[in-house]
Amino acid sequence: MMAHNCHAACCTVPVPPEMLMCRKHWYMVPPVLRRQVWRAYRRGQCDDKRPSAAWCLVADMAVAHVAALEGRQKVGLTFMAAFFPTSKATVRIIKCHCPPGAYPCECDPPR
Repeated sequence: MMAHNCHAACCTVPVPPEMLMCRKHWYMVPPVLRRQVWRAYRRGQCDDKRPSAAWCLVADMAVAHVAALEGRQKVGLTFMAAFFPTSKATVRIIKCHCPPGAYPCECDPPR
């Protein structure tokens, strides 16, 4: 069985396959967006690796929201502020390519 980690950028906390994020990162996501992630979730999608397009979109939005709150370098797709009423005007999805456990992560903002 393959390990499944939190989807937040550079987070290596193991979580069950049904969970998108670890507790810390999940509760950084606005409740309305958390509900959308669960509404789009389909039981068994972790087993057959076929999540819906709707789930992929809202999951990416949740990951992008957390990345914006953590001040991560942002690259990729841009979403409008309407999806992130408590966030910055635009948010971009981050794709972290750092090896698990790398510290400091190359995606971390300079201190």
